[in-house]
Formats: sequence, C-alpha cells, structure tokens
Amino acid sequence: KRPSRWVWSVQTWLRQLRREIALRSLARIQWLGSKESRDQLPQRPPQSWRLFPRSARSGVDCVGRPSPLRLRQQRRALGATRRRVAAGLSVLAKARSRDRVLLRAYSFDVPPVLEALEAACARGTACSLVADASQCAKTKQQWQSLKRVATAGVSVRLAAGHSVRDAYLSDGRGATVGAGLKGLHHAKALLVVGETTAELIVGSLNWSTSSKANSECGLHLTVASGAPVVVDFIRDFETVFAGASALDDAKPPASKGAAASSSARQGPPALTL
Repeated sequence: KRPSRWVWSVQTWLRQLRREIALRSLARIQWLGSKESRDQLPQRPPQSWRLFPRSARSGVDCVGRPSPLRLRQQRRALGATRRRVAAGLSVLAKARSRDRVLLRAYSFDVPPVLEALEAACARGTACSLVADASQCAKTKQQWQSLKRVATAGVSVRLAAGHSVRDAYLSDGRGATVGAGLKGLHHAKALLVVGETTAELIVGSLNWSTSSKANSECGLHLTVASGAPVVVDFIRDFETVFAGASALDDAKPPASKGAAASSSARQGPPALTL
C-alpha cells in the first residue's frame, strides 16, 4: 500500500531536516587560501550560512564548509567598536589556567583590556601579545601599556612588517619608493584557546581608546579548539612571535622636549619621491 500524500510529505520534510541538522553539526570555519577546491563545499548550505559567504567576493577571509567536528560553530558580526571591545573583555574573562591567550595588535592601550589581561594572568592563563614596533617606539601610552601587562606576566614581543621597497618592486613600481622602510605589524586579533573550544575575534579595530571614534567592523568566531582556523592562527602567531624582538630590547619613546631638540639639530627630513 502506497503511503498517503500527508505521510509522504512528512517523510520528505524529515529527510530535509536530517540533512540540515547534519550540515549544521559538521560545520566549521576554514581560512581560504588552502589548496582544497571550492567545489568541495556543500551544494546547499544551511540557510543560516548564506549571509556569511554571500557578502564576500575574492577577498573573503573564511567560509563555512563540512568537517567532522562535534562542536557547532558560532559566529557573530561585530559592527560597532564598543561591541568588539566588550566581546574581547568577555572572552578574556572566561580564560582559565589551562587556556591560552594570543593577542595581535597595531596599537594597544585600552584600560579595560589591560585589566582583563592582568586578571587572566593572575588566574594562571598563558598570555602572549605581539604589537607593532614602530607604534610602540613613538607612542608613550602604548609603551607604558605594554610594560604594564608584561609586568603582570604577559609575554610581549614587538614586530614589524617586511620591506616596503620590495613590495613596490614586486608590483613593478619605482625602486626608490619606500627605500629603507619596513611595513607594520598591522594585525588586530584575539584568540583564546580552551580545552575543547576556542574563540577568535578578528577585525579592523585597534585595541586603543582612539579607535572608539572610528567606524570599524569585526567577526567573533566560536569553534572547536582543533579547528583549522585555530591551528592556522596559532602557527602564524608563533612564527611572528619567534621573529619579533623583546620589549626590553626596545628603546622607549623620547619625550616631546628631547624629540624637538633632536629635530632642530638635524634639520628638516629629506623627502624621497
């Protein structure tokens, strides 16, 4: 006996529901740039995914794809600066003794974030921070902020980018542009890795008070600790950290009076076009 139309409709709905549940339970976030083909993505991802990959073109940072992970990943868009700082404080507050905190910054001086890092260190969390060397060398507030968290137990390193001249040469532009200059450590991200879950906040916002006046955007991801995005982030962080200089080896910013006196003796700087 053939099933009635109503029974057939229910069976079809249940099959679709099982597929949706399977896709959601196998979700993860993976950085693009891997050698895997995009045709390995699910043909029809869950409806809740669509706003995420649809908003990007060639510059997409990450995308949902199937993977045998038990944890259902979560993601939240952080459009407002205050929401991103609040999210960072919330993530740091949850860090425990066996967790790991990795923070990358260009500028860094937000008092609540300093306090949250100090509190995490007091709980026994292993905290590491990489900041931009040039910003630290010229900004007294950042120097003092980094010294403060280093005293609390944060492992602080100062990093720079690569040769500006080489970047212009690679695009076929003049070799005199950027001669002797280095790029910046311009990353802005916070990763807290626990035993089973990890939370990553990444975006355009500097961890600085002045950034509260900017229009910024960011993304808050909650994934499994072994997710590829976490593994890749940790690997990249450790590479940058190993090549960076210790805070104690850097020179503190000169006072305004000393800087003005030095500038007067040297005369106006030469301009290279």
